[in-house]
Amino acid sequence: MKNWKGNDSKHMIENLKRDSVVAVQGVFEAGYRLIEAERLLNESLAENDRLREVEKAASARIREVESQHKSAEEGLQKAECQLVEMSAKLERECDRSSGLQAEIDKLKAELAEARQVSSDAENEAQATYDRGFADAAGSLRFQMRRECNINFLKGWALALEQAAVDDESELYVLGRRYRPYDSGTPENLEETNVEVLGGLEAFDGPTVMENAEVFDHQERAQTEEVQDMEKGVSDKEDNVDVDDQEGICL
Repeated sequence: MKNWKGNDSKHMIENLKRDSVVAVQGVFEAGYRLIEAERLLNESLAENDRLREVEKAASARIREVESQHKSAEEGLQKAECQLVEMSAKLERECDRSSGLQAEIDKLKAELAEARQVSSDAENEAQATYDRGFADAAGSLRFQMRRECNINFLKGWALALEQAAVDDESELYVLGRRYRPYDSGTPENLEETNVEVLGGLEAFDGPTVMENAEVFDHQERAQTEEVQDMEKGVSDKEDNVDVDDQEGICL
């Protein structure tokens, strides 16, 4: 019995020690949990404060948006009133412009007619000017060609006389045949020959006058050739070939 009681006391003490250790561990764990709970509580309080600030800002923003929306509605109503007024004004202007359109169309028709009359007058004036200019230019070209041919023949004959060229030389024939400028119509050629003969009378010696007379004869012959050449292209080409061959021989 004594041994059993001793063993039982020993086991009881060990159990008490073990229970004390477990109790101390439970106290420490409870303290840790309490500290953790306090920390979480503090964080929750801080989060609640932050959420209240966010709620205040959101409420202020909502009130601002509502104020803007109210202002927008007032502006829209004002714009609608202005639109109604402008529509009425536009309708009145359309009625007024309808009356002006007929007058504008009438003025456009009168303007087109006036422009046509002015254009016809300008065309007529331009045609008259062109005809006068063409006539004057043709007359001036003919006079210049005639004077150039006259001076060329005078200079040619004078040069041959001064160079003491033989009267039978082919140079005289070349001078009579060569025309640096177109002489014009047969009537104009006749006038040119008369002026050339008159100018050559100022030179001394019978040779120049004889050459002038031959020139007059050759000029008439050349005029007849020109008239024949106008009959066809083939005749004209043949005459050109003959003239080219004579030039090569000279």
